[in-house]
Amino acid sequence: MNNSCFGVVVCIIFAILKFTAMSRYKLVVTVVISMMYVTFVRGAPDTLRHPSSDFVLLATDYHHIGMLHGCSAAAPFLPYSQVTTTFENRFLLKELMREEIGAVFRYKNHAFLFNVSHFGYSLYGEMNLSAGYARTFGQHFSVGLNLHYLMTHAESACTLHSLTFDVSFYGRINRKFGMAFSCYNPARLKYGLTGKSYLPVRFLFELSYRISDQLLIYTEIEKELKTAFDFSAGAVWRLRCLFLSLSAGFPNPWVKCGVEIQQKRFLFGVNCQYRLTTGVVPQAELAILF
Repeated sequence: MNNSCFGVVVCIIFAILKFTAMSRYKLVVTVVISMMYVTFVRGAPDTLRHPSSDFVLLATDYHHIGMLHGCSAAAPFLPYSQVTTTFENRFLLKELMREEIGAVFRYKNHAFLFNVSHFGYSLYGEMNLSAGYARTFGQHFSVGLNLHYLMTHAESACTLHSLTFDVSFYGRINRKFGMAFSCYNPARLKYGLTGKSYLPVRFLFELSYRISDQLLIYTEIEKELKTAFDFSAGAVWRLRCLFLSLSAGFPNPWVKCGVEIQQKRFLFGVNCQYRLTTGVVPQAELAILF
């Protein structure tokens, strides 16, 4: 099976994950094992055996730092446009599934972002539609803006519609060091626009340092109004076209590990987070680069 056909097979299997219940995690394990076979037994393409600096930026800075945590300003520094599909199951309950589809389209020093996600099931759910724009100013700084439409539905309550936005800044000081800052809902908008409860105001600050082309470390501080600071740190290690990640946070203890594999224009990853107070949160992701 060539790499192109293998990528198509991965897409088909990933679609099956969406419509299966108890067997989805067995399928994830099967996909990971088969991709590791292609990588280590058959060998990776030459471009992945000796990845360029752009590839390193994509698979570390972007996927493990800024964009996973709301810093859309990092998008213009991507070497490719991409479409990403993510499935997450919280605490192994089928009622707590989250599905997400996102896209980033780059044009010169501009980036356009689109995202739709849904959490919950038929009796209760939360949907988020967002669209954003980011651009660079010079070679080391960028700014991003995202608009969000939120809908909360429940069987025994009226559907609630809300609007908000976030702003973010990303600085790539040099090839080794970068930092990001984002603020969600800085205008303190309310649920339902005219409701009594405020949407959360969230601040996020991140620092990343690439020790080498094979190892990246990062730390982040997150703060919501009227809540305590959350601290976390992590590392990403590259082995050929395989990426291993490990992170942890406190004061609400959690630990997360993951693996990502790239085959040409496909990037497939699985992650598993364990929270001391609530349990296991598995996640699977597929990105198509173009």
